[in-house]
Amino acid sequence: MQGRVQIGAPWWWNDHFRGIYDWLDAAMYYSVLSEFFGFTTDSRCILSLSRHDYFRRVLCSFLSDKVRSGELNGKFDVLAEIIYAVCHDNAARFLGLPCKSGKPQ
Repeated sequence: MQGRVQIGAPWWWNDHFRGIYDWLDAAMYYSVLSEFFGFTTDSRCILSLSRHDYFRRVLCSFLSDKVRSGELNGKFDVLAEIIYAVCHDNAARFLGLPCKSGKPQ
């Protein structure tokens, strides 16, 4: 079952590379990173798109560092599944929307 309790978002107080990176590290050790809802925002402003892009870049950097250190599997399909889940599918599944992965809701 997908987790209903999520660790609070890092961008309210740590809206920078190190803050988000450290948050992802904590989430990986204290919960299931692949179940995280990803970057959430209450903003409908077009300018918030750059913040979503920044989060995805930090996430990919984090995952690549974990692969290099041997903490994560380096298979592309495994990493892609984590990225799709965090950046879209987990929140979509929670809200009952279509998922990119095609997995059932």
